[in-house]
Amino acid sequence: MKIHLGIVLALRLDAVAPFSAPSRLGEARRQLLVWSTLEREIVLDDSPAFADGTPGSGTTLTTPEKSDDNRPPGERENDTFQCDPSVWRWRGFQIDGLNAATENLAQMTSIASRFVRKGPKAASYWARHAGRTSYFAANAALGTAASQLHSSLTGTAQSSPINNLNSDIASRLILEAFLSYEQDYAKIEGGEYSEPWDMKRGHRQSSPINVATQTSRFVSEAIGTLARRGRQAEEDKNTWITD
Repeated sequence: MKIHLGIVLALRLDAVAPFSAPSRLGEARRQLLVWSTLEREIVLDDSPAFADGTPGSGTTLTTPEKSDDNRPPGERENDTFQCDPSVWRWRGFQIDGLNAATENLAQMTSIASRFVRKGPKAASYWARHAGRTSYFAANAALGTAASQLHSSLTGTAQSSPINNLNSDIASRLILEAFLSYEQDYAKIEGGEYSEPWDMKRGHRQSSPINVATQTSRFVSEAIGTLARRGRQAEEDKNTWITD
């Protein structure tokens, strides 16, 4: 029997002898349990193991011939596994460089229009996702603004991350989210799975009290995070717990 495997793990069962029936122990010792992650070829047989538990003479280990395929492992595996079409779409997404923010915005508008044309159910799905995306973006803006206000009141002026924000990168991140929503809905529409459980009506994410609570927590954390970013002090970089 030949199998391709990586790491050969021979488990000696002597350690479990006190818990094994004598009639089964001898049989168990003749079995070589193998687990694999690296490419090797093993030939196994049922020849009795030696007293010390090593396999019999019928067990051989050889290294396969080197392949002429110089592609990375991830690309070679695509020949073995059936990949979803989205794999190739995401792999080539803006591969030649960032699109301008105006192009990204045009694509987002087009995605929104496609959802609306599909009907009320798709439009509702889109509106809920777009609402959550807007909520996260608003939190980021509020956190940054609160941090700037805090630094000005405490006299610890710091540069705002917004000053270094690249609109092409920011719009691409949102476009990626929009494309993910469209891809996700295609699976839902095709019956592969249901809508996310946390998008159902009555979930706490739709509660104004919960929304306000989470926003308050985020803004409070953002003030501390951006303050440490601005200070760049050694104690802020220390991850060890000290007395």
